[in-house]
Amino acid sequence: MKTVLKIQNLHSPEGKNIIERSLSRILDMRIVEVDFKKKFVAVIYETPDVLEKIKRELWNIGFPISQNSKANLKNHNTIS
Repeated sequence: MKTVLKIQNLHSPEGKNIIERSLSRILDMRIVEVDFKKKFVAVIYETPDVLEKIKRELWNIGFPISQNSKANLKNHNTIS
């Protein structure tokens, strides 16, 4: 499944790096893009439980979700 999460408090490249490091520990998901200028994280995940882990981790590190939506991510670049 794919989703784009609008993120609060994401204002800088440092915040982007924190999000990438923290989410990289979650299994069964892949970060597609983190954009601090547009304040979103795009992810591909396996199950609804994984999405809840992503949301919980973002909350725990100080970047709560403001909204999310299923999206077509074909125009997003993959983060290496």
